[in-house]
Amino acid sequence: MQRTFVEYRRSASIWNRDTLQARSEAEFLRWLPLSAIAFLCHPNNPDGILHAPAFLEEAARTAEASGTILVLDLAYQSILDDHAPQLPSRATHLYAPNKPLDCAGVRAAYLVAPTKEQGTAWRSHAPSWVVGSEGVALLEAWCSPEVASWLSGKRHQVRRLVTCLGSLLADAGWSVQATSANFLLARPPRAESALALERSGLRLRDATNMGYPGWYRLAARPIRELVSLRDALRTEV
Repeated sequence: MQRTFVEYRRSASIWNRDTLQARSEAEFLRWLPLSAIAFLCHPNNPDGILHAPAFLEEAARTAEASGTILVLDLAYQSILDDHAPQLPSRATHLYAPNKPLDCAGVRAAYLVAPTKEQGTAWRSHAPSWVVGSEGVALLEAWCSPEVASWLSGKRHQVRRLVTCLGSLLADAGWSVQATSANFLLARPPRAESALALERSGLRLRDATNMGYPGWYRLAARPIRELVSLRDALRTEV
């Protein structure tokens, strides 16, 4: 999609690969047969929008019929409701446990291929990166029942925190876009508002390079950090 995570397009350009950026789900489906590989974030990054199950299934069918590899980037999917719709098994599923576990600095992820042949192909193209001990520990913990139980208990709390985040920003005059993820998009009433927050020590993710000029991506954080945001917003006003 045109408004989405930019690293896939950037990596393709490094390897001198041509890329297509769909502006809608309908355009994504039209361009699938023209592509060797297609990436789709679910939920989308940075706006947190979820794709409908029917669209995901149609994308998987279209990709399979045309020989296109469809990759679902599910970095934030595990933070959603326990009863999230089942994902199409004909697509490759890409997971990044460091996102739901709030360990963004730990670089360790994995994918689930739909067939043994495609799994072998992925391994043959994988870079020779060595996963550090902290990455191994993250992936091992991710597979444990204890972590699964912990994450299940945190989902409701995350939803409350992101709702609180949106309310704080909206009360301060920011435009806030609804989200299904643990982050949201917000646009300040004036450019100086974002600069004032950064001067107070808060970090904002500029979403310009992801197709949202003038908007910022903010993540749900613990109450103490939301209090700091509230105080900074009041000072700025």
